[in-house]
Amino acid sequence: MLSGFCISLSNVSAQEFDSETKGIYSLSLKSLSKPEIVSLNTVKNKHLLISFFEPECRWCYRQLRMLNKLQQTCDDNIQPIMIGIHGTRQALQQELRLINVTLPAFEASEALLTLTGNIDATPITFIVNEDGAITQRLRGYTPNHAIYQQLCPSAKLL
Repeated sequence: MLSGFCISLSNVSAQEFDSETKGIYSLSLKSLSKPEIVSLNTVKNKHLLISFFEPECRWCYRQLRMLNKLQQTCDDNIQPIMIGIHGTRQALQQELRLINVTLPAFEASEALLTLTGNIDATPITFIVNEDGAITQRLRGYTPNHAIYQQLCPSAKLL
């Protein structure tokens, strides 16, 4: 969990992650809000923003609320999803009630963690292009970042 405002941006070449991310849209994740398993293939034609959160992370709350606003503005272009980590299912569900956003929320799976690598601190957001390649990692709270405006030009006033 981050204790302060911190941003670390990594540009990642699609080629560097190509072999690791071919299956990102073939993953299925267990929903935290409903008793179902959902395939990421349902959002394959959008840029996917995978944002990890954990219990008692105030920067996660801010990041997820910002992504919720972004998704409401740019529904056609992007799909942010929340991934709970470092907590029990019950603790993660409790956090969802506190955060009060409408984004889809899932439990982290071993397969997803294999593709994204170790998640030491949250929030961290991975941007996945329409081909399933991770193109950027945004570590820390990243409000109004330029990448969001590239993905959705109408997102200027978030």
